[in-house]
Amino acid sequence: MNTLSLWFNENSEKDDLVSAYRERLMYRFIIAFFAILLPVMIFNLRRGQITLAAGLACLLVILILNAAALHFQKGVSIAKTLLIVGLAAVVGLALESRAVHGTYWAFPVVIFICFSVSHKLARVYTAIFLFYIGSASFYLLDFRLALRFVFGLSVTVLFMHIFLSIIEKLQEKLVEQSLRDPLTGTFNRRQMLTSLEEARERKQRTQTPASILFIDIDEFKCINDTYGHAVGDRVLKEFAALVSQRIRRLDQFFRIGGEEFMLLLPDTSGSSALVLAEEICALISKANFIDDCPVTVSIGLGELEADENIDEWMKNCDNALYLAKENGRNQVFIRRTSIIPNDIQSALVN
Repeated sequence: MNTLSLWFNENSEKDDLVSAYRERLMYRFIIAFFAILLPVMIFNLRRGQITLAAGLACLLVILILNAAALHFQKGVSIAKTLLIVGLAAVVGLALESRAVHGTYWAFPVVIFICFSVSHKLARVYTAIFLFYIGSASFYLLDFRLALRFVFGLSVTVLFMHIFLSIIEKLQEKLVEQSLRDPLTGTFNRRQMLTSLEEARERKQRTQTPASILFIDIDEFKCINDTYGHAVGDRVLKEFAALVSQRIRRLDQFFRIGGEEFMLLLPDTSGSSALVLAEEICALISKANFIDDCPVTVSIGLGELEADENIDEWMKNCDNALYLAKENGRNQVFIRRTSIIPNDIQSALVN
């Protein structure tokens, strides 16, 4: 893919805020511009302003091309850029032929630019448009009129970008909330399946290892029944915070239901995951969540095999967790093998 394709490929823009609605917005803008510009073109043609009428006619053709590109989903980004260039050219012609009355067209063009492309591209396009129209206005208009126009247009551009930035931050917050458990701050099941699939694809493509830990807080129902749900919620939050402090930045921690959690360890073999699992067991058992009430965890561990799918990988780890709980809790089981005292663990893994 060449540089030009990368530049116009809006699907690669991570800050594309309204991509899901952009086609509908574009259709509405095109219909509105066409309905307004067609009578304006006829009016200018009758008044003998041939240059401006010709420019508007070209712009109408570009609008039709954009509608076709949207309909057939071909060359949409390039057609959109061509439309922005055409709009800028028409505003310049309007300034030349209609003087101060031509400046009115600049404001809807700024709004169109901000909503027709991603925020990152909108910053570039509006800066270029402001420089171009500002220079033309100082050349074609009285200095004081031009100064007022450029100031008003600059304020419009500024407020549009502030508005888009606010939307962007709100969107990021909503996305973050949709992917995280509200109580513990860990990722939820929605994000878990995506991350597991990415790990599986990486394993198939590059043979990069990945392991998961199924972690369950032992006797958590007794904690809720004895101390109340408020204390239970506090234990969950403190437990999640403690584990999150221990893991790496690339590791992903999920709450998959109640007191059950899953830890995805990319680029981690089963033997390395076992070391971490042991540390987590020891860390939790030593923590003072509730006075005179020790809290422990059971862990099921599994490294992804080359021929495994996601369901098999999770089922094997869940079975290991079940065995860990059935065989006394506060321990780690790796697949179908019990990981018992520390001096035997390395031998079992190797």
